[in-house]
Amino acid sequence: MPIVQVEYRQLRTQGYPAALALRIARNQARLRARIAELGIEWNDENYRPVARWRQDSFDLVARRLADEDGWWIHGDCIGTFTSQWAPGAVRHRGERGEYPWFIPADPANRHALYERARTYGRTWWYETIQVQAWRAGILLGEASLFGIESDSDEDYFTETALELAREAIAEACEALARLCQED
Repeated sequence: MPIVQVEYRQLRTQGYPAALALRIARNQARLRARIAELGIEWNDENYRPVARWRQDSFDLVARRLADEDGWWIHGDCIGTFTSQWAPGAVRHRGERGEYPWFIPADPANRHALYERARTYGRTWWYETIQVQAWRAGILLGEASLFGIESDSDEDYFTETALELAREAIAEACEALARLCQED
């Protein structure tokens, strides 16, 4: 049975509507084909995942880096720890600056969001994907995306790296054009 049909059936059993399940299954198949074509594979370098591949005559390097300011920049999409009670607040005991309350961004999912916020820094964290475009050992372009949850699946990181690669390559092409115009 073709892989698209297998993934489609799995998605349907998870409750996805037929059209959406088929679109997701086809997109996953295209992504996997692109990964195989480019030979993208994540490896550990200095305890951080790195992928290297060649695309459009550029050597590309994708790195997953810690987003040191992640919680302070992106954490509010989950909620905030505070000393003030508000409607929908969850009682918090310890950690995160010892604030007694957690105010979820979505009160309908307050306990799930509280658990997610509570485990930040232990079971997951925010990461940055940085993609660099090189030619002849010279860095010519770069693109980054911050605020990616570390427990996202590898396909998501790879798909994001491929999107950022397009931006890095475009920047590298512009840099090459500028270099060629100089006298």
